[in-house]
Amino acid sequence: VTWALGGMLPVQDRAKLSKEMVELCDGNHPRFMSEEETFFEYFVDEGNSEWIHWNTKVPTWEYPTSEEKPRFARLIIPTLDSVRLESLLGLVTSVDKQALFVGGPGTAKTTAIKSFMSQFDSDEIRQKSITFSSLTTPQTFQFGVEASLEKRQGKTYGPPGGKKMLMFVDDVSMPVMNDWGDQGTNEVVRQLLEQGGMYSLDKPIGDMKMIIDCRYLAAMNTPGGGKNDIPNRLKRHFCIFNVPAPSVAAINNIF
Repeated sequence: VTWALGGMLPVQDRAKLSKEMVELCDGNHPRFMSEEETFFEYFVDEGNSEWIHWNTKVPTWEYPTSEEKPRFARLIIPTLDSVRLESLLGLVTSVDKQALFVGGPGTAKTTAIKSFMSQFDSDEIRQKSITFSSLTTPQTFQFGVEASLEKRQGKTYGPPGGKKMLMFVDDVSMPVMNDWGDQGTNEVVRQLLEQGGMYSLDKPIGDMKMIIDCRYLAAMNTPGGGKNDIPNRLKRHFCIFNVPAPSVAAINNIF
């Protein structure tokens, strides 16, 4: 309930939702360690059904002493936020659904998704990342997807070697809008998620290519201030999570 109803909320509204949930759950809520904490800082342990703080799942990070000059821009330090987001991605993809992260620049949307994808064995699950821009056309996207697939049988296509694939579309809201407020590129994305395939651009033109064994993740900037939104017909296929800016505690933990 916490993430299904409150996953899209900004931080200040999450506190309001948490307050209402405390009143409704009749004492069956976490024992908050401070007034600032909410339901979003806790999860239910599957073994004993107890409330557990997300901090307990944050692994200890060790400085790479084996490297003489480590590249600091590539160092990824796990935080409560990153661990929580990766756990949510695991829940969504485990039931073959799609997830979309929405947040401002610097909120580690892309980093969290790529960190999650890197956890899988490449011998079983392939990875594909596509970054949209204002110049990305429907053909560019379709050719990028098809380049990572092979023909299985008939009109069915999938990742090579019978593997599965996680496909990440970054900056999904970037393609330009036409005069009617539509994004042609994202209509192809919607078709892929909705119908499970895309129409062939090669001969015979118009045949439907069905794509299997692929799961989809996406990220975009918060709409507004000149930044595009994506069509509602595309949004409905995603589990959407708002990614707020890192908390002061998380920043202090990093530095």
